[in-house]
Amino acid sequence: MAVLGLDWKGFVVALALGVGVYVYGGLGELLTLISFLFVSLYITSLGYVYKARIGTYDYERGWK
Repeated sequence: MAVLGLDWKGFVVALALGVGVYVYGGLGELLTLISFLFVSLYITSLGYVYKARIGTYDYERGWK
């Protein structure tokens, strides 16, 4: 199960980091972090589309 492009362990770590950023940095810093997450997910999806179009998309993770 993936949440926002992350597996459950990644989601738990991201949630903990997000809470820490909110507590120590405030709402502005948290919104910056969240916007970076969405921008990076979008850019990654563009990379997948491009790789699929040129025929080099790997369907599995290469490092596992």
